[in-house]
Amino acid sequence: MRAIGFFVAAMLFAAPADADDPPVPPNVVTRVAVLGSGDVFVVEPKAAGVQPIVLILHARNGDPEDDCRKWSEVASPFGWVVCPSGPIATERGRSWGKFDDAKKTIDASLDAVRAQHGARMKSVGNAIIGFSEGALVAQILGIREPERWSRWLVLAGSDKYWGDRGPEFLQVQRRKIARVVMLTGEHDPIVENTLRAGAMVRAAGIPVRVIVRRGLGHDVPGDRMIANYRRSLEWLFEAKP
Repeated sequence: MRAIGFFVAAMLFAAPADADDPPVPPNVVTRVAVLGSGDVFVVEPKAAGVQPIVLILHARNGDPEDDCRKWSEVASPFGWVVCPSGPIATERGRSWGKFDDAKKTIDASLDAVRAQHGARMKSVGNAIIGFSEGALVAQILGIREPERWSRWLVLAGSDKYWGDRGPEFLQVQRRKIARVVMLTGEHDPIVENTLRAGAMVRAAGIPVRVIVRRGLGHDVPGDRMIANYRRSLEWLFEAKP
């Protein structure tokens, strides 16, 4: 009995001081305040150590918190899922507006997250996922910061988002862009633009997969996340940064 007593006492004294503050469970969306902007939503990675960022850019009138929930299971095995809020508040959600304003908001959101977790987050070789209006921002951001965002999953993207100088921009940055996936639904009105954007990426010598999903339109169905996007993320992260 005395031995059992000593064992229990030792276990009590060995308990960590922060035992009442357990780590965040996997796939839980946490909210981080951003000075002068809407909140950013975060899901911690499943792997330990320093991990890349998977930046999620929502559609027009989007809900970044809901997007983080939708993407958490499929994206958190690859890194930090970070979902900023577009700078424009609308009646139905958030929107991105002009690119310069969107860029400021994204940078401020990342700064807020890095203030808490920066030692565990990579600064280069990260992934960016953008849907619809978020695809426009993702395509421009990826071109401008290809070392930081070298892996792109563009949903409902368009060749028009790069303008007439798109081929030139891609050619200049091609060695810094690891891999690109252009994906949309067969019933999406923008599907032909997505195909042309993929051809433009391929012409620049950048590894690219162009995927048109049967049965999908202009949407990201929450009940088919792993089936639709897991293989694309695996392929993106197989490449070196």
